[in-house]
Amino acid sequence: MSKVNKQFFTLLIILLVAGIGFSLYQHFKLGLSWWPNDENMTWKFNAELQIVPDTTDSSLKVNLLVPNLVKADVLDESINASGFGKIVLRSEDKNNRMAVLSKSEVNSKQTVIYDVTVASNAQSAPSTIPDLEKEKKKIKDILEPKKLLTLLTTAKGIAEKSADSPTLIAQAINFINDDGNLYFWQEMTSGKPTAKTRARLLNYLLTELNLPNLIIHVVPYEYEDKLSLKNLPTWIKVYYGKDWHTYDVSTGEYIDNPNSKAMTWWSGNGDFVNVQGGTVKLVSFTAAQQSIPMERYLDLKNNTVKQNIYEFSLLNLPAQTQEIYKIILMVPFGVLIILILRIIIGVPTLGTFMPVLIALAFKDTTLVWGIILFSLVVILGLSFRAYFEKLQLLVVPRLGMLLCVVVLIMALISIAMHKMELSQGLSITLFPMVILTMSIERLSIVWEERGGTEAIKIAIGSLLAATICYIFIFNAYLEYWFFTFPGLLLVVMAVMLLIGRYRGYRLTELYRFEALAQKINDQQQGKTGKGDQ
Repeated sequence: MSKVNKQFFTLLIILLVAGIGFSLYQHFKLGLSWWPNDENMTWKFNAELQIVPDTTDSSLKVNLLVPNLVKADVLDESINASGFGKIVLRSEDKNNRMAVLSKSEVNSKQTVIYDVTVASNAQSAPSTIPDLEKEKKKIKDILEPKKLLTLLTTAKGIAEKSADSPTLIAQAINFINDDGNLYFWQEMTSGKPTAKTRARLLNYLLTELNLPNLIIHVVPYEYEDKLSLKNLPTWIKVYYGKDWHTYDVSTGEYIDNPNSKAMTWWSGNGDFVNVQGGTVKLVSFTAAQQSIPMERYLDLKNNTVKQNIYEFSLLNLPAQTQEIYKIILMVPFGVLIILILRIIIGVPTLGTFMPVLIALAFKDTTLVWGIILFSLVVILGLSFRAYFEKLQLLVVPRLGMLLCVVVLIMALISIAMHKMELSQGLSITLFPMVILTMSIERLSIVWEERGGTEAIKIAIGSLLAATICYIFIFNAYLEYWFFTFPGLLLVVMAVMLLIGRYRGYRLTELYRFEALAQKINDQQQGKTGKGDQ
């Protein structure tokens, strides 16, 4: 065996043993589950704030509401805010907890990250039942006499159309979400009612209807769009029949077993964050399922060695960063798929990474719309590229002009689809513009040198490869395995190493030997015929 072969097989064995061995250690010693969606899994919730100071060298104070959960369900809690003094207090009504952060001198944008790791179906601390008389007095003090009269009249009208507490609540929620109640909204608000305004007025209505209630703001376990203060779900808990009952403020839907669907972050009509000496520019929320069951997590926290390994793992990152790495870690696997398609199967593509990057863009556009939008941009781009060729431009200026055209095409598609109320068109901005530009340029060159048929074949091959990558990259199980067991990337490297030594024919090339195979088959049949005679 040559020296090169020895190095090859040594590296191959090291990669396989290290990748598989570390993954087995994570499962059997650290207790990480092989499968996602285990009922006993822990969850990490994260809130990230970006705050800009009003002036340089000024002091900054941040009052941040944090979840008020049953202590047994809180496994870990941390606030990452460099240089800030931190203290957590309980609110006067005992329904909320507040983190108070302060810093004497602030010169630049500050980032505050709150993390909490909880058991699945984490329960909020028992809520204090509001005193109706005190709440009514507060409403009377807040509202002007005319607005108070409008509120009381509305409450009376709702009561007349209801038979019991559930129908009373349903009528109130339907009323508060109906923009057709012009007189009510003209009297109660100065502009278009916001979700926060609707929730507050629903709270007032139910209080006047003698139903103790509490507005709660929740972070769901599963969600599609990125969560911010604007789209954070708002529910309302109403106390009747000696128990709390939960409803969705925006839809009126009754929420059965709310703890299994979302974690309550804060309650009441107060703001999530108040800043003195600065302005909040960004607030985002994230929920990420962890790969470790609750009992194993507690065991890990009591073992110094295991705890150190955990703290230097991806699982200890903020939830928002975890979501990013879940995608990043799938990119090498996507490249592996492209290698198999190109080297083993023989699918022609525009480069190695272009199909993977296009597949990542399909995440927000969805697969079908992604293919349509990609094809539209490429076809229009090819038309302009053909025109630029006639101008006999140098390569770099031509690419620059083509990039400008691609950006304009994407902008026009977004505007047109927005007018048609098709939200998928807005996601076209996620397409990698430079990659699209280079793809159009390379397709044009192939068209000129090898003909339109070959160019179309490569374009279709690239889309096919991107589609296959999309299916694998966004598979929930694969995403979970590569994030939880990053050692699998070493196994991917080992497979790439093997493919790198492949010197055989591609599967799509085998048809070239069809005539030869037929000839050999005919000869064998001829010999068999003579033997029979």
